[in-house]
Amino acid sequence: MSKLIIRLSEVVALICLVAFILFVSGEEEVSDKDPKQLCDEIISFVSTDGMTERNNLFLKKKYNTDTESLEYFCYYSTDSVMDVREILIIRADKEQCEQIKENIDSVRTEKKKLFDSYAPEQSALLGSAVLVYEKGYLFYYVGENPEETLSAFKNNL
Repeated sequence: MSKLIIRLSEVVALICLVAFILFVSGEEEVSDKDPKQLCDEIISFVSTDGMTERNNLFLKKKYNTDTESLEYFCYYSTDSVMDVREILIIRADKEQCEQIKENIDSVRTEKKKLFDSYAPEQSALLGSAVLVYEKGYLFYYVGENPEETLSAFKNNL
């Protein structure tokens, strides 16, 4: 009887060890970079000529985002409805960012359809936009040189 209990204890310990390893390996790496510093570095990398820094009300209205629950964000966009350039960096948990990504993607798709017929260069910018979640940050960029800007974002994490 005691050998059975010892064997069961070994099996339970092994199961717990495997579960712990799976849990730890499944955790996402989160950058310890200061959000304000990251935003400043990325904003200095891109041209923000004609862009304005936006507040939480603007972000909430445009992307239906609950800004109160975000750890940090910086958002720049143009004042012209004919210019689709924008940059958004959000520090939040993955679940929040996934919902925001869906909202952004929906708005971007609708905008692209709108611009396809009368502003092909703006439509092309929307088509090559970058929208990623990495190391605790959501990064959205519409503008010139999206791949270089994404690379700068990743390198600054």
